[in-house]
Amino acid sequence: MKCLAIIAFLSAFWGCSRTVNENEISGRFEVNQNHSTDEIDVLPSGSYRYFFKNDSGIEIRNAGGWALEYESGVPRLVFSRFIFGTPLYRGRPAGIWSVEIERSWRGKIRLCLNEDLGLYYEKTDFAITIPLKSE
Repeated sequence: MKCLAIIAFLSAFWGCSRTVNENEISGRFEVNQNHSTDEIDVLPSGSYRYFFKNDSGIEIRNAGGWALEYESGVPRLVFSRFIFGTPLYRGRPAGIWSVEIERSWRGKIRLCLNEDLGLYYEKTDFAITIPLKSE
């Protein structure tokens, strides 16, 4: 029983960590939404590639820059010229998206898209450059 309590405590402590190393940020982030692909490749060079495609044929590709900033000690990933593909935010002009960097209870880095709906871009693997034009 003591072992379970220690594991629970360490999991909560590790999952709530507020420090983020810039090297941890680069990689692929995906949102798990029904019938769509919604991905951000955060590249170590300070740039990103965005790709969205749903089963209705809507496809959005975008690229821009990113920076790691801290607001009141909270790490934030700031994307420039960001355009959302998800229907929740589609149609808005390209702009700045400043999003808090969180860790899930499993310790995975994630970016909140919509907390009420439980939608997060969660880091999955190393960045793979997404082409900007359809091939």
